[in-house]
Amino acid sequence: MMRFTPFSTSYLFYISKRLRWYVMGSQEILEQALRLKPDERFTLIEVLLRSLDEPDKQLDAVWADEAEKRLKAYREGRLEAIPMEDIFRDAT
Repeated sequence: MMRFTPFSTSYLFYISKRLRWYVMGSQEILEQALRLKPDERFTLIEVLLRSLDEPDKQLDAVWADEAEKRLKAYREGRLEAIPMEDIFRDAT
């Protein structure tokens, strides 16, 4: 880990480089990312893709609510079930 004396030139340079990412637009970030070495770009891509794979609690709640509605409709006879075999047969 790097150690700096507060307000030293190297500390201010370090902070300014870190803060620059916060004020950059998406085009500038893309340009900077394209300047990375291939292995660094790969790592960046992995991290970005993983961030998209995070669960969305709001979306999960919407689907859970929909599943409950469908189950209730099925149990009340308002929704017909399709046998799994028919679904897989039609998919091939």
